[in-house]
Amino acid sequence: MNLDHLVWPKTGWGYMPPQEDIFAAFRYVQEHYEPKSMFEIGFHMGHSTTYQLEIMPQATMVTMGPLSEPNMNRERPDPAMRKDQIDKMYKIYGDRLNGGRFQHLQGKTQYIQNGVLTEFTNRFDYALIDGYHLPWAVEMDSTLCEDLGIRTVLIDNWDQIGVRDTVLKHTEYKVQKIFDYTQEWKGSVDQNQLALCTL
Repeated sequence: MNLDHLVWPKTGWGYMPPQEDIFAAFRYVQEHYEPKSMFEIGFHMGHSTTYQLEIMPQATMVTMGPLSEPNMNRERPDPAMRKDQIDKMYKIYGDRLNGGRFQHLQGKTQYIQNGVLTEFTNRFDYALIDGYHLPWAVEMDSTLCEDLGIRTVLIDNWDQIGVRDTVLKHTEYKVQKIFDYTQEWKGSVDQNQLALCTL
């Protein structure tokens, strides 16, 4: 798996580490669904984006997220570093609009969802939802995927009640499989979950 282009910040908020219990979830999607067109909500520095593109080589990826997040104060990611990572992704995987496999949509869901719906409805067969984990944001992200007609989604941080209950309350997605993974970040160890859900 090609991970040479990734950076591993020690500040800000975390990202999916390159470990087998995370890869297992993406391999399951590949083995059971073999998506051709992927959507990702929550581009941080390209970690989960890369894992998916490497594990699902037949698929293209459209990912979305802002460059700058000034409301996050000390935890905000460096927008220049993020821009550099997006540029690296285009160089490695090619621009989807020109026959490559990668496309980044800049912005937060609440600002660009109408354009996404106009351009991409019924265009994706799989999504990873890993944006903000506050209930209002989870509702927006999960209902966007449902409105786009995406039948298979992986949802990160399913262990958080605000994520889990929001999806189950506001969408028709049903849980098919749970993937547990352990993450160490800033000296603490957390037990997290990815949920595979389908319509």
